[in-house]
Amino acid sequence: MIAPADPQGEPPTSAPAAAVRRLARVVLRLLDGVIGILVTALLAVVVSELVDRNFVDLGLFSPEEYVKVLLVWLCFIGVARAFAGGDAIRVTFVAELLPRPVRIVISVLCNLLILAVLLVMIWKAYRSIPQALQQMILGTDLTVAVPTMGMLVGFVLLVPVFLVAVVRNLAGHDDTTSTGAAGIE
Repeated sequence: MIAPADPQGEPPTSAPAAAVRRLARVVLRLLDGVIGILVTALLAVVVSELVDRNFVDLGLFSPEEYVKVLLVWLCFIGVARAFAGGDAIRVTFVAELLPRPVRIVISVLCNLLILAVLLVMIWKAYRSIPQALQQMILGTDLTVAVPTMGMLVGFVLLVPVFLVAVVRNLAGHDDTTSTGAAGIE
């Protein structure tokens, strides 16, 4: 069954592809919500640190450590969101000089390499969690496992993004140019 054309000018897609696209939009909205919560929490911690240091003693022992943990989570989830939305910064002037088939081959190879590195990073982050659970972040009640989990979550979120990019490349989509972002939106 073929779904109707997207109102934004996208060609008609099959029902499973349309369902995957809807799921991707829901996941991206959830990521946007998580990013919003992280930014709000980061702002609250920074403002409380400012108030604690300059105006009223709030009894905060080491709020800058919480800021670091929140920044790790924000960075890794934000990178996944940027890639998923096709908003990652790309330097494409060299790729645009190459013939389209060569660009697609290079894109497939690069995306497969990124997937391989992501899988290694996921494995290493996962394996480091037991040790990280035993190490406290000074001045907080958190262990090093909390920022490690932020890295792990960001890496895991990137895997389907690059899998989709490989599938799109194999289907002939050129995402190496500045107009062909590899987002899944």
